[in-house]
Amino acid sequence: FFFVFLKVYGETSPDLIDSILQVLNLTDDQTFIDLGSGVGNVVLHVAALANCKHVYGIEHEETPAAYAHAMADEFRFWMRWYGKHHSEFQLEQGDFLTHPKLDERIKEADVIFANNYVFGSTVNHELKVKFMAMKDGAKIVSSREFCSETFRLNDRTKNDLGAVMHVSKPEDFLGK
Repeated sequence: FFFVFLKVYGETSPDLIDSILQVLNLTDDQTFIDLGSGVGNVVLHVAALANCKHVYGIEHEETPAAYAHAMADEFRFWMRWYGKHHSEFQLEQGDFLTHPKLDERIKEADVIFANNYVFGSTVNHELKVKFMAMKDGAKIVSSREFCSETFRLNDRTKNDLGAVMHVSKPEDFLGK
């Protein structure tokens, strides 16, 4: 695993998404997941700029998810209007901790984005457990660290996500 935490709270800026995409350099056989996708801005931005296999976002709250679907319709319209290609994408409303298909999607994901600043310790812990099923080489980009960059492997921590992950600081990741 490769893990990067970004100091972000609230909506993720287009400039930050651009920087992340430049570093990730997604290919046409890779998938990107946004956990807690809000109004879908990250999913649509990635779908517009990255030529990847699939972009998926899931949002728990009903109102942002409804706005995401409206934005997706507008996005498709304008991309078609201007003759622009975009990656296949899907936006859903649901709980990413209990969604029946999400565990399989996490296993197949190449990149998981989580603006997890307000998720809370219980949700973050449950996500860490789910992330253990990710394939080798997959990347996690988050606003709050799931694992400290000073993680130390010992008998007590050998089953922790940090035991199998490489952690980078935002400035290492984004070159700032």
